[in-house]
Amino acid sequence: MLLYFSENAVAWGYHRQGYCQAGFSAAVTKDGRQLFIGAVGSWYWQGQLYSQDLLSKETQFNTPEGPAEDDDSYLGYSIAIGEFTGDKNPDVVVGVPRGHKLSGKVSLFNSTLYSLHNISGEQLGSYFGYSVCVTDINGDRLDDIIVGAPLYTDLTAKDGSYEKGRIYVAYQTKKHNFRTRSHIDGTYSKGRFGLSLASLADINKDGYG
Repeated sequence: MLLYFSENAVAWGYHRQGYCQAGFSAAVTKDGRQLFIGAVGSWYWQGQLYSQDLLSKETQFNTPEGPAEDDDSYLGYSIAIGEFTGDKNPDVVVGVPRGHKLSGKVSLFNSTLYSLHNISGEQLGSYFGYSVCVTDINGDRLDDIIVGAPLYTDLTAKDGSYEKGRIYVAYQTKKHNFRTRSHIDGTYSKGRFGLSLASLADINKDGYG
């Protein structure tokens, strides 16, 4: 799959897409029609997201450059596809692990990359958004979001442990907002629980993902 940049893109440098690292993350919709690509290196590593119609190379969308304070945020570090608006069209959640003043966040977009919602991390340097996953956790037929923060550290721990990691669950409401998150912590120091995520669906047939 090719992205259609200007022929001068290689000369753009760090301040544009010359070192964009397109393909750092990617996801394809279930119908095989649309490709989302993360490019974490665009604009001094603010990061960027592309949406490409696989049946029409001219139909492409991309997120714009942000303010300088967004430099080194790494938008596009991780990607997962879901449905977050109720219109039955594919949407996407994207990890921004150095965003939100280094506490991390995930950003939700529709298929044309209109910004829908942000979910922010809570601990500086936890890399919230390093990994993302979409599944229906509670069986309400709405896509929920799981977010990995593998560098999360319990600052109250007395045993000197660090970077046990944490995963967060953001539940989608019927109004297509995301309500208070639950979380699960890792067990082992330096274990970095949440480094990768995947949906196994309902493997025990209890009606929940």
